[in-house]
Amino acid sequence: MILEADRAHEVEARLAVERRSSKRQRGLLAIVSLALVGTTGLGIASYVQYRRAAVDEVKAIAAFSKGLYTADERLDALVAALKKSSTAAPPNR
Repeated sequence: MILEADRAHEVEARLAVERRSSKRQRGLLAIVSLALVGTTGLGIASYVQYRRAAVDEVKAIAAFSKGLYTADERLDALVAALKKSSTAAPPNR
């Protein structure tokens, strides 16, 4: 009878430890999942900003080239546009 009671207490103790461990693992999983979602969101926002900056740079170069062209500096405008078009064009993906 005493052995059965000791075993029952031991099983209950193990069960309590496993429940605490399971609860801790669920909490950790929730934290890691939220971190993953946050990191993904920041990555997407960063990519959008990168693309926007690349487009704005191309627009600025075009405006600069157009200004040179209207100021009768056509060769300088063409050189500026060609020089930057090869380096400023964002990849099409």
